[in-house]
Amino acid sequence: MLIARALPIMRVYIKPGGQRGFSGHCINLPQNVKELAMSLPRYPKDLAVIIVKAKGRENTFRDVTVRKQKVHNALVWLINNNPHYSELLINQDALNSLPENGVPPGLMTVETDDDIVSDDNCSPDVGPPTDNPSEDIVYNDSTEMSSFLPVGEQQQTEIEAVRNQLSENEPMPWPSVENEPINEYQISHLATMAFPTLFPDGKGDPTNQGLLRDVPLQERIKHLLKFAEIIDGKWVYRFANHPRFSYWAFNMIQRKQILQQSGIFLKQNPGEAHLTIDELCEMAVSNNASVFMSKVSRYVGNIAGTNAYWNRVREELKAIITSVGAPTLFFTFSSADMHWPELHALFKTDTDNELGNSTSDVRRQNVINNPHVVDWFFTQRLESFVKHWLYDTLGAKWHWFRYEYQGRGSIHCHGTAKLNNDPGLCQLTQTALKGFLAQKFKDENDCSDTTELDQDIEAGQKAADTVCQYVDWLLSTVNPNPPDEDTWIRPGVHPCQRSHDIPEHEKQSDYVDLLNMVQRHTRCSTSYCLRKKSNETELKCRFHFPFDICPKTKLEFEKIQMQRQLNS
Repeated sequence: MLIARALPIMRVYIKPGGQRGFSGHCINLPQNVKELAMSLPRYPKDLAVIIVKAKGRENTFRDVTVRKQKVHNALVWLINNNPHYSELLINQDALNSLPENGVPPGLMTVETDDDIVSDDNCSPDVGPPTDNPSEDIVYNDSTEMSSFLPVGEQQQTEIEAVRNQLSENEPMPWPSVENEPINEYQISHLATMAFPTLFPDGKGDPTNQGLLRDVPLQERIKHLLKFAEIIDGKWVYRFANHPRFSYWAFNMIQRKQILQQSGIFLKQNPGEAHLTIDELCEMAVSNNASVFMSKVSRYVGNIAGTNAYWNRVREELKAIITSVGAPTLFFTFSSADMHWPELHALFKTDTDNELGNSTSDVRRQNVINNPHVVDWFFTQRLESFVKHWLYDTLGAKWHWFRYEYQGRGSIHCHGTAKLNNDPGLCQLTQTALKGFLAQKFKDENDCSDTTELDQDIEAGQKAADTVCQYVDWLLSTVNPNPPDEDTWIRPGVHPCQRSHDIPEHEKQSDYVDLLNMVQRHTRCSTSYCLRKKSNETELKCRFHFPFDICPKTKLEFEKIQMQRQLNS
């Protein structure tokens, strides 16, 4: 940041466990302002860095340690080798204000009484914290808007966006300290000026306007994220490892997609169906824009990540279920990213080096520094699961899934699938429920004629038996050696760290180890599963653990509370 000519403003933070996150909506918000500096380094007080300090603690900040000589050498090298820094002046006063080796004075700091999660003492294998419900929300019900983005709080920005699209104006330029407009879609080599350590000589810049081939910005960024170098026997992804570059590029790609893909929708009243494009343009540039904006929205249903996008996806899934029937099963595909040996082998040049030689800290740092590789590896495993297990083994008819990220930043997947041999579970459970209610009514009332009730009870029992038989074919809950019997010995190596080519005679014990170490919910905590309902005083596990041992599959019904919306 000290030696960058362009200063991106963004919110990047460290999540529990050490992985980074990025927040900030790129739709309907003002453009990020970037200042183009003519003299460097910057004064520390001018950096877009805010340090959060815990009161009463000795705070150290490794990420903001500065060495004055390193800054000087970097600036001299850039001036001599990078054409975009050739006319730069070195600010000696700002340079002399930097420490020889330490945290620069003048950084903005905020003190807090809250505990700060350190990435040094976090346990990455703890279940995802869910105290913040917003992390689990795919779209906001309170702002559901079908496929359109109405005018919101940033009305003036939205007005400008509509005006620009109707009048085909260029996007509004950003101010700079030179008082000359700087526009990320027009200025060349913006990435070089924002991230000089990534593009020290200006080559490979995705914002280079002089490319001979017309390569989409998204493809340019994808190429850079895959770029790797061998350093000290490990593959190092310079661009993907950078704490801000990938988020900066992602935000730019999204905003460019919005400018290119968002359309204008006119909510025409019967008396306004005659409006022409010329009349719309005239209304857009008039001073009475509020009246015009009440009739206009931007279509953003095709912009991934927006509320409108997820609402559209939800409607598509409902249409699939209506057309081909309800799904047979629901699955969750979790990521053992701290253990998979095939994943961590990708970070080494020596493929013969076993995972057992890697410490947990090394594996954890691999995951933090290379989220793009972790996500790619996860999707490859998921695609294999869908192809070989869902379709080739179980005979799936259709499937659907979506990716999510835990509180610590780890990817996982929720999905559903319909099997060809589904006996009609929805209809069968409805029949079983009808029989259950008939039996309950018969037990609680003195009925003179129970013929119809007996028929419902018999049909319900047959339906329940069919459901249980199908579930027994599909699932297994047998554990040959549960840990509660004190005969199971905990393995020295986590079963998820074993390679896939397990000898035949060890597969049974590996199956038991997986059941006892992975497929168990052994720890409840308020940061994960313990919840208290509004009408209750005790905390209870939201997964309803522990369960009583059930020797035989059975179908149970329980009451649920339905929320009713009252129309005033």
